[in-house]
Amino acid sequence: MVNNMFKKISSVMLLAILISACSTDSDAMFASATVIENGFEEGSEWCSDFDLTESEASRFLEKSTELTATQYHNEYEHLSCYVKGTARFKEASCQFTIWAGSTAELVCDDGQEYLLGCRDCEFGGDN
Repeated sequence: MVNNMFKKISSVMLLAILISACSTDSDAMFASATVIENGFEEGSEWCSDFDLTESEASRFLEKSTELTATQYHNEYEHLSCYVKGTARFKEASCQFTIWAGSTAELVCDDGQEYLLGCRDCEFGGDN
């Protein structure tokens, strides 16, 4: 009887460990963001100081959600300041452009392209 109870407790503990390990891996969508350049579209010199650290870019990417093209164009303001860099997303190597209007475009080496947005992100300071 004690042996049977020990097996049940061990099984429950093993299941809990496996579930927590799976959820940890799936939560980490982005990894190793590197900022390469910051800039602005022609005529937008007013935002020449828009810049993000690698930590800020990583936080933005982690907090953002995937958008449809309609959401991207209709629900977010396009500001012509940007930061470009690279990151790992879903095991693919990707190039990102984060725009000051809290949007981003992601183009990955596996051919996938993503439009991202973040309603809770603010630039300048702690994102």
